[in-house]
Amino acid sequence: SMPSSSQHSKLAQSRQSSANLRAVALSAISFLVGLQFKNLVDLFALSSGNDATINTNAGWAPDYHLCRTVKSRRAGAGAEGGKTRARNEGIEVPAVHMIAIADANFARKYAPIFKKNEQYARRHGYEWHVIGTDSPICTKMYAHDFFFRKHCMVAEWMEDTLDEDDVVVVFDSDVVPYRPGISLESWTSTGEDIVMYERIWNTEIAAGNYIARNNYRARTFLREWAQYVYEMPKEAFSSSDNGAIHLHIRRVAGLEGRKTGRCGQLYRNLTALSDNLDPYYEFVGCARQNVTPGTIEALDGSGLTLRLMGKSKAWVVDGVYERIKRDEPGPVFHH
Repeated sequence: SMPSSSQHSKLAQSRQSSANLRAVALSAISFLVGLQFKNLVDLFALSSGNDATINTNAGWAPDYHLCRTVKSRRAGAGAEGGKTRARNEGIEVPAVHMIAIADANFARKYAPIFKKNEQYARRHGYEWHVIGTDSPICTKMYAHDFFFRKHCMVAEWMEDTLDEDDVVVVFDSDVVPYRPGISLESWTSTGEDIVMYERIWNTEIAAGNYIARNNYRARTFLREWAQYVYEMPKEAFSSSDNGAIHLHIRRVAGLEGRKTGRCGQLYRNLTALSDNLDPYYEFVGCARQNVTPGTIEALDGSGLTLRLMGKSKAWVVDGVYERIKRDEPGPVFHH
C-alpha cells in the first residue's frame, strides 16, 4: 500500500532531523579545527610562563633525513652512533625518543612547535628527532598515502637507528607541550610494545600519536598497519590509517579474522563520503566492541602487548583543549 501523507511527513521530518544532526556535527568539527591554531598560541604562552615569544632563528635545524643520527643530549649518558641509554643505579634504562615525521616544508612550517618539543625533550633527558617522509622501502610501497607511509617510516627508522627496546613517542606535527614540567614516564615505562589512546571527543582510537618499543613485535605491528592501505575502501571516507587501526587492533586481539567478521565487512563496504559519517561511525562502533581501555594481548602468535589508554588518560589531549592545572595528573601535550 502507498504511504499516507502523515507517513510522508514523518519520513521527511526524520530525514531532515538526521541532516540537521550531521550538519551540527560537521560544524562542530570545523569549529574545533578553527580553534586549533588559536589554542596553540595559548599553549605556547602556558608552556613559556609569561613569555610566549618563540625565536624561530635560534640555530635550530630539523633532521629531515631518514636514519640520520642525532647527537645525544642526555646528561651523563653515553652516546654511540646516535643511540643512547641512561643508567639508573647501574641498570640500563631504555632511551626515550620523541619523533615527528615531516618533509622540509612541513618542518619549516611547524618549526615553532618543534622547537617547543625539543626543549621539552631536553628538559626530561629525551631525544627529539624530525625524520623525513621518504625511504626506498616505504616510499615505493606507500607512495600515494602519507598516513600509512608514516608507520612504515617509524618502523624502518627504529630498526635502523635505535637500540633494542628503546622507546619511541610518535607525534603528529601539530602537537605541542602545555605542561612541560611533567615527564612521559607514566606512559613510557609500562612495558607494553604499543601504547595508544581513545580520543576525548568521539569513539575513535587516535592514530597520529602513539608509543612504540623498538622490538620485532612493535615494528611488525606498525608495518602490518601500513599494509591496510591495500584493503582501505578506495572511493569512500574511511579516515585513512585512523579507520584502519580499529580493524587492525581487533584482528590482532583475535576478535575477528582477516577474511571473516562483520566489522571487516562494514569497513570494506563503506561507500559514503565525508558529508555522511554515519556509516563510518557504525564501523567504528562495531570495531570497538570488546576493545576497551587496558592491556590487550595479541592472540595472533606474535606475543605483542598493546595498552589502550582511556579518554583523558593519555599523554595527549586530542581534539578539545582541556584546561588542567599544571600539577594535576593527566595529559602533557595538546593536539
